[in-house]
Amino acid sequence: MIEFIIPTLARIDKQITLKNIPEKYHADYVTLVVQEQEYDEVVSKYPNVNVWKLPPGTNGLAITRALIAEKWKGKRYFCADDDLKFLRIDLETMKEKKVYSDDDFDDMVREIEEKMDEGYIHGGLSVHNTPPTDERFNFCSRIWTNVWYSEKCPVDDITWYVDNKQCAQDFFVNLQLLTKGYPNVCHNHFRVRTSATNAKGGVEVYRTIEWHNKWQQFLGETFPDFVEVYEKVQASGPWAGLPKKAVRIKWKKAYESSQRNETSLEDFF
Repeated sequence: MIEFIIPTLARIDKQITLKNIPEKYHADYVTLVVQEQEYDEVVSKYPNVNVWKLPPGTNGLAITRALIAEKWKGKRYFCADDDLKFLRIDLETMKEKKVYSDDDFDDMVREIEEKMDEGYIHGGLSVHNTPPTDERFNFCSRIWTNVWYSEKCPVDDITWYVDNKQCAQDFFVNLQLLTKGYPNVCHNHFRVRTSATNAKGGVEVYRTIEWHNKWQQFLGETFPDFVEVYEKVQASGPWAGLPKKAVRIKWKKAYESSQRNETSLEDFF
């Protein structure tokens, strides 16, 4: 059974992701991951979920995700930002369902585990602004704000971070896995609604637009064959109106680079 792992910081009273996970999962399958200064208050406020206190001095989402990967190595887990709402596409209207029920969540879990059983080791849910499609899945694509890993994830073969507070760490890990020959799967009909970039709390505590831009550039320099860095003016959120670097990533090309004998995606299985 998948465990749901939610690293959280400076949002003790605003646990959106937790609120959107059915309560029947909380006691056995949900863990909040917190820094030591918030541990006692989180345990007191959320007695029905597991709470894992990070080692003293742990500071930064990138190192936190690395510690999560090590602790849950050999297990199935879904790591999610703490500010997500789960959504589902109604296949009759191709629009979001107005109500996301416990049954919808159960169906999502079953679909993820089906892909794990098929051999995929990483994947994620699409985001709310992705145009709906009849296709249930995309393969070798962008996944961010949420990611799942199967028990077969090669944790020790991945560089999970190069700086404790590294931005775009999820892209960094995704690209490593793809170039090592592990295709991902993105669920098109199950998705998440995210908060605005740099919304109050979480990585906003330390992430400036200059720090964000630095790590976009890092991706381009680390994976020059697959990542193009460009600049745009941020349209919304706390950084609205500021020049912000972004990336265009050739995810499928990254995976294809690992296939020396021109094998197809299907040949992976």
